Amino acid sequence: MVVGRIPREPTHFVVRDELARLHRALERSTVAIVVTGLRGVGKTHLAAAYARSMFDSGHGLVGWVDAETPGSTLSGLADIAERLGVADRDGDSAVSARRLRDHLSGGADPALLVFDNAADPDGLRDLLPTGGRTRILITSADHSFKALGAAVDLGCFTRPEAVRYLAESTGLAADDGADQVAEDLGDLPLAVSAAAATIVGRRLGYAEYRQLLHHSPLPTALRRGAGHEYPRSVVQAILLCVDTTEAATDDYQLDVDVAWLLGAMAMLSPGGVHRSLFATSNRRIDEALDRCVAGSLLSWSTSGEALIMHRLVGRVLRERGRNTQSASIFRRASRAFRGQGPAPRGTVELVRSALAIIMVNTFPPAQAWARRREGAHLVDQIDALWDTEMPDISTRKHLVATLVARRWAVEQLIEAADTARALTSAQDIVVSHERILGSDHPGTFLARDLLGRAHLSTGRLDEAVEQLEASLTHALRVFGPAHPTALILRYHLAAAYHAAGRLDRSIALYTENIAHSTTVFGPDAHETLNFRSGLAEAHLSAGHFADAIAVFEALLPAYVRALGNDHLDAFLCLHKLARAYGAAGRADEAIPLLRKNLDDALRIFGNDHPVTLACRNNLAEIYEATGLSADAVRLGEANLVERLRVLGPEHPDTLTTRHNLACALHTAGRRAAAIALFEMNSADFQRVLGSDHPLTMLTRGGLANAYSAAGRRDEAIAINEATLRDRIRVLGPDHPHTRHARNNLADAVAVSQPLQAIPLFEANLVATARELGMDHPDTLMCRHNLAAAYLAAGRLDAGLAHLQENLADRLRILGPDHHATMASRGLLAAAHRSAGHLDMAIELFEANLSEYRRALPRSPRLRSTRAALADTLRAAGRFDEAIALYETNISSEQELDPTDTSTARSIHGLALAYHATGRFAEAAELFENLYQQVALTVGPDHPLAGEVRESLTAARRANEAGRQL
Repeated sequence: MVVGRIPREPTHFVVRDELARLHRALERSTVAIVVTGLRGVGKTHLAAAYARSMFDSGHGLVGWVDAETPGSTLSGLADIAERLGVADRDGDSAVSARRLRDHLSGGADPALLVFDNAADPDGLRDLLPTGGRTRILITSADHSFKALGAAVDLGCFTRPEAVRYLAESTGLAADDGADQVAEDLGDLPLAVSAAAATIVGRRLGYAEYRQLLHHSPLPTALRRGAGHEYPRSVVQAILLCVDTTEAATDDYQLDVDVAWLLGAMAMLSPGGVHRSLFATSNRRIDEALDRCVAGSLLSWSTSGEALIMHRLVGRVLRERGRNTQSASIFRRASRAFRGQGPAPRGTVELVRSALAIIMVNTFPPAQAWARRREGAHLVDQIDALWDTEMPDISTRKHLVATLVARRWAVEQLIEAADTARALTSAQDIVVSHERILGSDHPGTFLARDLLGRAHLSTGRLDEAVEQLEASLTHALRVFGPAHPTALILRYHLAAAYHAAGRLDRSIALYTENIAHSTTVFGPDAHETLNFRSGLAEAHLSAGHFADAIAVFEALLPAYVRALGNDHLDAFLCLHKLARAYGAAGRADEAIPLLRKNLDDALRIFGNDHPVTLACRNNLAEIYEATGLSADAVRLGEANLVERLRVLGPEHPDTLTTRHNLACALHTAGRRAAAIALFEMNSADFQRVLGSDHPLTMLTRGGLANAYSAAGRRDEAIAINEATLRDRIRVLGPDHPHTRHARNNLADAVAVSQPLQAIPLFEANLVATARELGMDHPDTLMCRHNLAAAYLAAGRLDAGLAHLQENLADRLRILGPDHHATMASRGLLAAAHRSAGHLDMAIELFEANLSEYRRALPRSPRLRSTRAALADTLRAAGRFDEAIALYETNISSEQELDPTDTSTARSIHGLALAYHATGRFAEAAELFENLYQQVALTVGPDHPLAGEVRESLTAARRANEAGRQL
């Protein structure tokens, strides 16, 4: 596997002694550094030759990273991580780089990572794998890299190497003056290559070339970089090669396109420019490329997808541009008329040509994630243009356009979830905008907005809120409350408040924004619709289900009217409406919408698109929540098949899908299958993502719950205790994930030690109510769990009081047919039955049964509720009613599910009711058959098997004695 842009082997490539030294160095050491004091000596081509040899020998992974800047380094490592399936699922390149490091450190397969033109030893050191079978090759002009491994010093060609190259490249005899040309050029490989191209291109002899070299003008010496001192002849050789390639032919338009291409490449990333960036150009790119490659000014990557210009060539072209006055249209026309070819390109033309390539290839933020690799490459080009410092000395128009491109780059990084790089870039663009445009310019406010969003994307909520609050206050003072800039800042501040749990403030800001946007843009403008969508989502998070649904229901036709049915925002609005129905317990409305959403996603995006997979996952979640676990398992299995096919078994998205399937299997009662998946996932998440990653802790919680349900209480408690400690350490005591971990621990403890679980449930209730308020659905769930613990601990009065209060609140907030309301009603009914309040229990069970019949007729909870009502009627002596319910339950099942005991319990209850009404023979037959089935399916040691065995024994004795049980 090759990842990255490895340069192709140049024509007449000189195999140097240093290549053998490099092979020996990497046989002895895991890290080798090719170092030099000059650019242009061939260190990149030496590393590329080694990399190609490793790939040709079947070495395994060969990854090539442009390491000249921190951003390009992280981007290159993230590409490799994605190919290996270990990238951050949210797209953060810094996290992906660390995961790649950890993955390769423990890998058993051979791998090679090449860091080309590395510039920061300290920054790179933390990203290098240690251990495993990975070899590291670093090229740099910085000798401090020698501390990282075995050094291979690379200088210029030896004289025989330079002479041989000139002779083979030009076809001229070596003894006709090649030695003198090599000496003039200091044997620098890049200069010798440029000389050969000029000699061939102009059909010169060595003597003629030397005369041209010595008399070639050089307006200004190449500005010296740190550690780089080039002879005048080297710069002249490169410029002669450029002049030869740009020289006038009988095709003036092609000459112009060649000069344009060289100028653009000099401003773009030296790590390579993908050929696709030129796809929309109306210039004759292919012919221009052929001439530039033949002239040794450009080269292709090994894959043939990217073009590479040597850094020194680019630098010479930029220096020429700095010292060249831009040609007027009259001067260009005059040169064309006289057959002189295009004039050398000055600073303005260079910047303009690079911007033309960049801006035509940008795309909307909605496409950022799907096109994240393409976007990362474009960000590299924008950074390279800025790093030339030439936009600063261009025109004001081009400088402002470059700032616009940099804002696009930051937004692309944010939307693609490359959070570490986004934050660094956002901080930098704020400084540059304030310096160039001033603090009150709309563009500067947009840069500040991006910085706030970058903080938000990294989870730094306090910094995000602080940044956006300050920016909005400043914008209101400069522009007023209804200016588009103020609307953007207010929208993102509302989103930051939402993320921080400050939902009242978020709702207030969204509401204010909608009023201003309706006045400025109109009620159906895309901006207004998006603000309304944000308001609905805030209502949904706050538990204001009716408000959220009302907004989404009004919003959906507006999106369709304004954007069309198949627009992504219209599609997502339908998806959000369905989720709101589900959260409100309106499953009969949510499920058809989510089914339609999935069908539309399959039609629009295809079977394996992330949007389609998300739709299938959300439909599975509501199936699971409403008891349709078999359907949830079916969808989860389909999603897992697609993830495995597209991403492989170790990709984080695949692992997440496997976790969701394990949860569905657990809910369906298929405990053995669920535990097997949870165990596999827990090990894989820890290895791929690390022990502190939220998903790793989430899957550990799922495994603990499965262990607890299977009776493995001690293991469940140990896992939950460790997870809670990790959550508190990483996220703090009041984070939602921490509260969830505390609830899981309390659930596991409550099974055998309910008194010890009560303080955990109480602490969770206090923390949740403090953060979300007493009426939030999460708070209601905490109250429900605490009441259940009171009941389990024998504190019946306290449990009944809490359950009655919670049921009243759930009825008021969630409605009578929400699955959480029905859970409260069912638990309260069971508590009344335990307290001997049979009439009250029957009334509550009957209400639940009615709601299940109406709202969720396919739910397995319908059968369990019917069985609970039948048990209570039997306890109250209402045997005929109980028998009818038991028989209905049994007839709805074709056969006994080996993992579902609800049908078996209904048969058991029916047998007890038969016996109580004197139908002894029927009761005895049921007990006998039931025991055999239960012992066979769940084992003779299962609690249900014990109950049936005792009932069978008692029934036999009663029959023998001729009396009723």
